[in-house]
Amino acid sequence: MQGALGRTGHIGLIVLALLGAGCKKRRPPGPATTTIASAAAPVAESAPAQDEKPRLRPSVKASRPLLDPVLKYVAADGLRGPASVLHDDVSDVYLVSNVDGSPTARDGNGFISKLSPDGKKILLRWIEGGKRKVVLNAPKGMALRGNELFVADIDTVRVFDRRTGAPRGEIKIEGATFLDDVTLAPDGRVLVSDAGMKANAAGDGLEESGTDAVYSVYRDERVTSVVLVAKKSLAGPTALLGTPDKTWGVMFRTGEVYSIGKGGTLEDVHMLPDGELEGIAGAGRELLVSSRAASAIFRGTPGGDWRIAVGDVKSPGDIDYDRKRKRVLVPLFTENEVRIYGLE
Repeated sequence: MQGALGRTGHIGLIVLALLGAGCKKRRPPGPATTTIASAAAPVAESAPAQDEKPRLRPSVKASRPLLDPVLKYVAADGLRGPASVLHDDVSDVYLVSNVDGSPTARDGNGFISKLSPDGKKILLRWIEGGKRKVVLNAPKGMALRGNELFVADIDTVRVFDRRTGAPRGEIKIEGATFLDDVTLAPDGRVLVSDAGMKANAAGDGLEESGTDAVYSVYRDERVTSVVLVAKKSLAGPTALLGTPDKTWGVMFRTGEVYSIGKGGTLEDVHMLPDGELEGIAGAGRELLVSSRAASAIFRGTPGGDWRIAVGDVKSPGDIDYDRKRKRVLVPLFTENEVRIYGLE
């Protein structure tokens, strides 16, 4: 899930309260960006027994992490808590979800920006809460299906017209507390992750809600939640990525990457060099994963070598990959920036 919130004041307090937090508190997660299809179903329990030895983190092969961005949209452009970036390859624009406040607040402040890949144009509030009958509170991960744009928003998946931005409906996910990312399955289902977080009693941070899950939404808008025994299977599932043969996901609290098997089991589970994972994207045969703890974008293959593709990115959220230009799109939640990096 990508980072969430607000800008300098209110958001800054939340972020500071969450810095260094352990299992019970965390920095707001950010949405993910996925538009590739996958035949996988949501996850079922598949966790290692508690007496198993913990998985070791792989070492990192350093490359040239301190890249200069080829393009940068900054706070002066009006971005407010950018949580996720999505490349609409049909319209060839970058869509950015802005939380603009607390990641759990139903304040109607959320909006979605439309950026041009050449850096010359920005439609800051293309879709805006409170305008044109739009309801948008804390938008995070996004996905496209045909002419529909799906957006994860706390406990509801909002649906908008891909071309005009007009609202086209919503799908309430009963029991969810922190919907974080959306991706697609080839049969038309929309898969949605719930990072299992909620506002704490003091209202100055987040804590676990125990609702960690991956949901499946069908074409007729029926919602099915495959049993995900949160404390044994998932630990803050944030970003999702659908591919032709698998659906990949990342976990915030454990720093693990996993895939969802056809039987609904967790497969290919392994730890990355650092944790607080917020985003995942595909770049050819490799995966790109954003880590808040490392302030970096890792690049590698499950079970293989990982290296830092991009470093020095503070609070990276739900990323995406522009295949046409070979770029990784990185929202920086606390910095109110979106950075675009070219990858070889």
